[in-house]
Order: sequence, then C-alpha cells, then structure tokens
Amino acid sequence: MTTADLHKIRESLDELIQFAVSVGGPAKDIALKADHIRDAVIMTMREAFSGDTDILEKIERADAFHKDRTRKFYLPIVAEILSEEKTTPGEELIPSLVSEDPTTISIVLDLLPDEDRAITQAAALKLILRVLDEGYIDPQLDEKLTVLSR
Repeated sequence: MTTADLHKIRESLDELIQFAVSVGGPAKDIALKADHIRDAVIMTMREAFSGDTDILEKIERADAFHKDRTRKFYLPIVAEILSEEKTTPGEELIPSLVSEDPTTISIVLDLLPDEDRAITQAAALKLILRVLDEGYIDPQLDEKLTVLSR
C-alpha cells in the first residue's frame, strides 16, 4: 500500500462520513465507525510523512478541519454541548459524557478548549471515583480512565 492509497482511503472515508452525517439517524453510527478507521489512516499517514513538514502540515490542517466541522454533527453529546437550546441540564452533562464510549469521550475532549477540557476531565474522574465507591461497574472503565487522564 502506498501513501497515495492512504490518501484515497482517507478521502473516501471523509466522503462516507459526510454522507452518513447528512443522512442522519442510524447512519450516524456508520459515521462514527468510519471515523475510527479514519483516525488510524491519519496516524499511518503521519508516520509515512514524518520527514516532510509541508505534507504533515496539510495533513494536520485537513484533520483539524474534520475534527472542527464534521465530528460536531454526528455525536449527539457534541450537538447537545453546542446547542443553544439545551435538553440536558448542566448538572447532567458530565454523567452523560461518562456514559459514552471511550472514543466519544476522547472526541468530545478534543473539541473543548484547554481550560474546559481540564475542568471536564477533573469532574468526570471525580464522578467515576464516586460511583465506583457506590458499586458502579463499567466494562470500559480502564479505557475511559485512560482517555480522561491524558
């Protein structure tokens, strides 16, 4: 597989993600899964072009655009955070985030400004510690803690 192949794969994944987002409903699950694959492709592209700062810069710009624009539209929790008309009370936002899968938590954290990210991480970790004392069991706990601790 060549780097040109990786670029074509990334473009195809971007198109699939945008199409799935535009369809909405259950297709958003497809967008989320395709985004996981896209992240792996981007990581591979970064490794392949690690010596070429110009190409790395283009990859970073494209990835930032994707994260800033597309991801916002297919994660319900992100839509809720960005919405003017909140349906989730503020005090339920952290529990809602913690109930998400680790990848979604990571995406949400990546979208937040540094200060908000730190506050959110601390609040989420505090909540997890509290509910663990109450007997909470989560099969993805280790992954969530890893994401929240980075």
